[in-house]
Amino acid sequence: MNSSNNFKKEIKRLNRLLEAKNLEYKKFDKEANHSIEAHLESQSYIEDIDELEHWISHLQTEYLKHECYKRELAMPKTNDETLYYTHDFDNDLGETKILTPEGIELINKKIREDKLFKINEYSFYFTLLSGFIGLVMGLVAFIKNI
Repeated sequence: MNSSNNFKKEIKRLNRLLEAKNLEYKKFDKEANHSIEAHLESQSYIEDIDELEHWISHLQTEYLKHECYKRELAMPKTNDETLYYTHDFDNDLGETKILTPEGIELINKKIREDKLFKINEYSFYFTLLSGFIGLVMGLVAFIKNI
């Protein structure tokens, strides 16, 4: 549970950073004078934003891998290009497979189904237990009246 919270906190922190960078870029874009220097600085903003988006996607992928491992669910094969894309993080992580939005949707669906299965399993046992307790109470009352 602790590492799940760490993933979530880091994703939130990076999302806040991404929002701040986007606002900074929009402000810069309004004030830009369309010179070569402004264009280069604009490219720098775009590269930073793109890199942040890849880091967020990478952390989401790692979080979902962790959730699947915890629930003993199978992750999709990494060679499926509709579910994964490759990004090179240079010196940090090298080339990494990251889930696409379709892949994230598929994993979230699996996790929801697993949660529903667990809820149904617990409710079955709870119903069985409460029925057994009712049966015992009925037998005790019946024997007491004999």
